[in-house]
Amino acid sequence: MRMFVVRIPVDYFSHHKRHTISDETRHPVVILMLAGLKNLLGIFLILAGIIMLFTPGQGLLSILFGLMVMNYPGKYRLECWIINRPLIINTINRMRKKKGYPPLQPPKSRPS
Repeated sequence: MRMFVVRIPVDYFSHHKRHTISDETRHPVVILMLAGLKNLLGIFLILAGIIMLFTPGQGLLSILFGLMVMNYPGKYRLECWIINRPLIINTINRMRKKKGYPPLQPPKSRPS
């Protein structure tokens, strides 16, 4: 899980403009397949996180990363709401500090 935590850009939650990767060079079938695989990975992480809520493991963080991987409407607002929870942001920043990475910047304001 730490591998994912340190890969989040420091300013991921501090601005409302989302980073996009240009899909102009890829075939539409490849784009759909990659999106499907990405959403399946997200579902797997969410299910694993729910199981980890009742067993040892980082359940809340797994659910958060599952939600971050998937594509759906209102994603950014939900991510900001979750990351604003003190338990979540403090745990993530503690993991980042142990690996020598700077803490995440919290969302500046509520996204609209």
